[in-house]
Amino acid sequence: EVYWTYENTNVGLNGSVYAQSFLNAQPFVATAIELDFEKVGATGDVTVMLCTCSAIGAPDFGQVIAHVTKERDDLVVGWNEFVIDYTLLEAGKRYAIVTVTTGNHSIWCTGQNKFTGGTRFACTDGIFAQGDLSADFAFRVRGARMRQPRTEIAFDPVALAGGMTDVEMVMKSWAPGGTALEWQFRPS
Repeated sequence: EVYWTYENTNVGLNGSVYAQSFLNAQPFVATAIELDFEKVGATGDVTVMLCTCSAIGAPDFGQVIAHVTKERDDLVVGWNEFVIDYTLLEAGKRYAIVTVTTGNHSIWCTGQNKFTGGTRFACTDGIFAQGDLSADFAFRVRGARMRQPRTEIAFDPVALAGGMTDVEMVMKSWAPGGTALEWQFRPS
């Protein structure tokens, strides 16, 4: 039997909220978001979140799928890598990179709508995001490179006095389309 539970975490954030949406063309496992900082202010950590987008293409702040905070002292002018937990991004879906900070930081942007695969957004009330077609974030989404198409893990034999009647495995996992997690048991 397979069952799903969600691990919800409620987080309150304060500061300037900007976002950049993008269309994900192929399925892959995201490992980091990279942002190119033009200026780093004297104070203020930066929180980066990866969230899904609503049906109209705006960031859905209620559907954050990964987040990380980088302290001000770890920020540099140039590319900054925000490492996230391995996160499956599905093909054909829109996602948004959301930044939140109280600092006076600035991210390089492209002008004149050069990036046609998404939109930059500004949010002033924590829920509504207004699109801005004049500029887009300079960003990169890093993905995992798989070394092999199949992984096998052999478990040590398990024995229980009087025999076993059930095996229960609880773990965090996901399976991209075209793949499967399969478990095989061999009675002694």
